Amino acid sequence: MSDQKPQALPALPKYVLVRKPNGTPKARFYYQIVDTENNVIISQRFSNRAYVAATINGSHYFGRVELVGKGDHGRYLHNCQLKKQEPQPVAYLVEQ
Repeated sequence: MSDQKPQALPALPKYVLVRKPNGTPKARFYYQIVDTENNVIISQRFSNRAYVAATINGSHYFGRVELVGKGDHGRYLHNCQLKKQEPQPVAYLVEQ
């Protein structure tokens, strides 16, 4: 037997994107953006697409991680910077 202590599980980020199967032809997946500290659903969406990240208000969903900060989301971040506003955080997919 070793004297190693068990490693603690990594803490969940404050916001996570949860994907659940929906089972209907129009929308295969049901997505929820969840505040893990308060266990509250902030945003939800049905879709046929497989997303890996989303802004917590649900305005932008991303099919690949490298798309975060690009295209419309990049323009949104730039406008927030110009207006000195805090942009919406991004929630990443957590597999269940």
